[in-house]
Amino acid sequence: MDAYLAAQTAHQINFKYLDRDKRIKTVKNLAHDLMTSVGRVIPVTPASLISTVFVENPEKQFSDFEIAARVQELLLNLEKNKAQIYIPRKDWSYAIQVSLRMLILRHIITIEDNLYRVIPEETKILQFYANSIHHLLCN
Repeated sequence: MDAYLAAQTAHQINFKYLDRDKRIKTVKNLAHDLMTSVGRVIPVTPASLISTVFVENPEKQFSDFEIAARVQELLLNLEKNKAQIYIPRKDWSYAIQVSLRMLILRHIITIEDNLYRVIPEETKILQFYANSIHHLLCN
């Protein structure tokens, strides 16, 4: 914040003297910069990736292979955006399986005939998890 305020002072921006519209615009820009900075240091987790897969296509049933393939695509995008990525045991196969089990145990997704699907009433919780990385995928 000190660096931000110093940069604003260098550009002769003083919040006390800005008119209402300019102050609102400047504060919105500050909020965006802060959220971007925070979002870059919060690690991407397997649960957020898997949730993104389901949120993208909530009516679809997914095989293990389809989930792993889409997670890999998302990871490539995230790596390009220099996201912090957390991989338990440094093993994506393990991470995906543990995350799927966790979502099943929490009754957020279900598995039937080796296909995973969202429990419709739980879509909002998946959206919450997916939102934690959405900003990193949009860049």
